[in-house]
Amino acid sequence: MSKIHICGITMAEKLNDLSQLLQPLYPYYDALNWVFHKPIDEGLNYLESIKKDGKIQVIDFCDRLNFSRNHYLFNGTMKTGDYFIMVDDLERLNPAFFSNGNYNIKQLISFLESNKIDGCVLQGKRFLYRFNEFLEYRGNPHEYIVDSTNQPQNIIELTSIDFFKDPSWFWSSVRNKKRDKYEFVWHYLFYFTFPGSNHCLLGNEKNIEQFYKDESVRRQFRLYLEHNNYLPFTKEKFIWLCNNKLVDIKDLINKNKILNDGYRHFILGRTDFNDDHDYRNMILV
Repeated sequence: MSKIHICGITMAEKLNDLSQLLQPLYPYYDALNWVFHKPIDEGLNYLESIKKDGKIQVIDFCDRLNFSRNHYLFNGTMKTGDYFIMVDDLERLNPAFFSNGNYNIKQLISFLESNKIDGCVLQGKRFLYRFNEFLEYRGNPHEYIVDSTNQPQNIIELTSIDFFKDPSWFWSSVRNKKRDKYEFVWHYLFYFTFPGSNHCLLGNEKNIEQFYKDESVRRQFRLYLEHNNYLPFTKEKFIWLCNNKLVDIKDLINKNKILNDGYRHFILGRTDFNDDHDYRNMILV
């Protein structure tokens, strides 16, 4: 019989989020497969206590989220035909998703299998897949699952199924409640400097010309950081660069919305912009 695995990645100072997410689900899953980025804290002990047939792996974070996620995908606990749900620690799953008498995961799996569907995404983000030995994560930081033999996968959007059309009854996110409105500024800067980052696609999905411009700036900026030993990147390093090496990066800041928002927010203290990828709302440095 197929097992249900709950999978994710986390880091220190996330114990409350982990317990709020996972404790209500404990009766319903067979295995918890989680990757914990060093340094460790009491959250690791909590995960170990509820892993059942799963595995908790502790690794150094190397700015490659696909590498981190492949740890739980490759750890040997999942067998062909098992199903794994991918959830972040700032997301919540309603236990009703597993126990609702009318619509639940068993009915969803039955639907997927009867229609020869390999998995589903939720609002475009990986959510539930049937495991096989050829799956792997690619892409960083916005990772996705592929078949390593390049066989096509039949993946659907979960909200395209009538009884899952409104995900609010079984899934929610607490990101906006937990994060400051402008926390995205640093997140985008951080993702921007990841090795092999695909972050410039965000907001440019339908504007490939702008994507290529942004990607060119991203590569120049990361190469500058690498050659001058400013990696791994931190918020403090960005602020220091803007205050001490502005002449080196000024042109790039003026060309790119992510860098521009970072200068505007952390150096000038301004909040007259939003998380909207609007290139019309930039300042000249």
